[in-house]
Amino acid sequence: MSAYKHFAVVGAGSIGRVIVEELVKKKDEGRISSIVVLTRSSGWSEDIVSKGVEFIQVDYRSPSSLEAALIGVDVVISTLSLLSAIHQTALATYAKAAGVKLFVPSQFDCDPNLKEIGLPYAVFCTGLLTDKVLAPEVFRRNLKEIKLPYAVFCTGLLTDKVLAPTFATALGLDFSSGEFSIPGSGTAPISWTATEEVAQFIAHVLTTFPREKIEWRTFQIEGERINLKEIVASWEKRFRKTAMVTHRPRAVIKAAVNLDATDFLSSFVLDLDAGYMAVGDPSNREFPKWRPKRVIDVLDDLYED
Repeated sequence: MSAYKHFAVVGAGSIGRVIVEELVKKKDEGRISSIVVLTRSSGWSEDIVSKGVEFIQVDYRSPSSLEAALIGVDVVISTLSLLSAIHQTALATYAKAAGVKLFVPSQFDCDPNLKEIGLPYAVFCTGLLTDKVLAPEVFRRNLKEIKLPYAVFCTGLLTDKVLAPTFATALGLDFSSGEFSIPGSGTAPISWTATEEVAQFIAHVLTTFPREKIEWRTFQIEGERINLKEIVASWEKRFRKTAMVTHRPRAVIKAAVNLDATDFLSSFVLDLDAGYMAVGDPSNREFPKWRPKRVIDVLDDLYED
């Protein structure tokens, strides 16, 4: 049985909402005692509110209010997006002062050891590192310095977000029309995990494992490891259509990044082609009952007629 009973989820984005929903299930099972959500927005369903989740609107520029909101919390799960990642270091400092026992940083993308420079939520933009956003390994080092244990969950790309129509089309993958402009060779391995399954794994670990099996650990999980060419081939077979495939040479994409350092999309697909979107040795075996979806099954959900 986990030693953690009181949870705070920081951020109200898509992954934050799903993690809260999974924690509510654990609360209903009696595994945890309380859930608080720290957010700058509102709009959560009455169903979630009725299950005892407390919502606190916060100002990240107000140290006293943040620390007060975290008093009595055992675990902080940060789901801050890249645009809010500037606040994560301060959040950890306030969490330590409030007596928090474990910090889960917003680093739900790839193996943090593959790149010297990486960003939280590479799903949305990667490649630009400013003095206001800490690389994952630097942030973990800061947590060690303040003696606040962490648990990092590296998941690969969020299948249902990256392959959803808007983002997939921006990448050059149009599953509706069958036209695919694949960046680079399309053969680099990529780890994919759906948002709901990420939340399931996190909730399971944090409410089942003892502290010594959680603290200072990096859990690397993936629903499936499959490259872009294989995804297109699976799409052809499942949907019984013929794909129209072209390739964008890596040199052309790299030239775009060199021309404009803020071209996040080009930087992102360079990372895809370089193999930076695959996790290391997966920790899936630590949750034997976990049954993540294959990429093609998520595509079925996203593009069913």
